[in-house]
Amino acid sequence: IISYYERNESRPPADIRRLVSFLIAESKRVDDYRDPIIRGLLAAVLASVRRSLEGSEARTGGHPLVEELRRNVLSRYMHPELSVAKLAEQIGRSADYISWLYRSESGRTLSSEIRRVRLERAVDMLRETDYQIAEIAWNCGFSSPAYFTRVFTREYGRSPREYRSGLAGG
Repeated sequence: IISYYERNESRPPADIRRLVSFLIAESKRVDDYRDPIIRGLLAAVLASVRRSLEGSEARTGGHPLVEELRRNVLSRYMHPELSVAKLAEQIGRSADYISWLYRSESGRTLSSEIRRVRLERAVDMLRETDYQIAEIAWNCGFSSPAYFTRVFTREYGRSPREYRSGLAGG
């Protein structure tokens, strides 16, 4: 992945470099959580590469801070501690200000954007992997599989398991 970008794009986006670094670090773990974490990070790397190649991150004309927030959400959605407060702390602005700015630029709240990105990645994983529902929940940054199932069901009108069964059934 990195060599592709070095040949064709001069340098990979920061989120891909960061995810690859996490992947390398996690590959050295020796515990029961290693494999699901590595699979989740690999899925995140591939999703980031896909978004980058499709140009979805190349939005123009928006406020630079909103673009920075979008990039942060896309590169950190898998971390359960990601929140509006954490994003505000990271960029040195107040949570109220970045929430207002994000909503005024995008029409969505920042917390709903975090949830939307997590759910989109979960749908990708339900379609493209055979990971257990709990693994998908944790790899997409949800605090628990039960919370993931509640949020998913509220958004899509059926549970993740029912969603996956519907894919298999045609």
